Amino acid sequence: MLQGQDNYPTLNSVSIKMSLAKQAIRIVEHQPYSPDLVPCDFFLFPVVKSALKGIRFVSADAMKAEATEVMRGLSGNDLKHSFGRSEIHIERYKGRGWGYIKDDNIKIVKN
Repeated sequence: MLQGQDNYPTLNSVSIKMSLAKQAIRIVEHQPYSPDLVPCDFFLFPVVKSALKGIRFVSADAMKAEATEVMRGLSGNDLKHSFGRSEIHIERYKGRGWGYIKDDNIKIVKN
């Protein structure tokens, strides 16, 4: 399995690196202009957005609480699926000369 490295401080911690190594998860460097390689972009954000669509919240805290409940309802298989999708996109990204990927369609943007 591959894990995209997005330069978040948490991904650079020794404990996280050790945990990923124990699980045989290889770190793949994340290019700065390809945000769609992040697993949340494929699964988590669309699920939460869909669940919250059309609801009017009285406060940001109320919205955060509802979003948290949606995320707590996700299963381990749901999250595993999201990482599988990101692995597919990482492989596509590598195979296309490290160009920008948007959604399921591959678009190369040359600088």
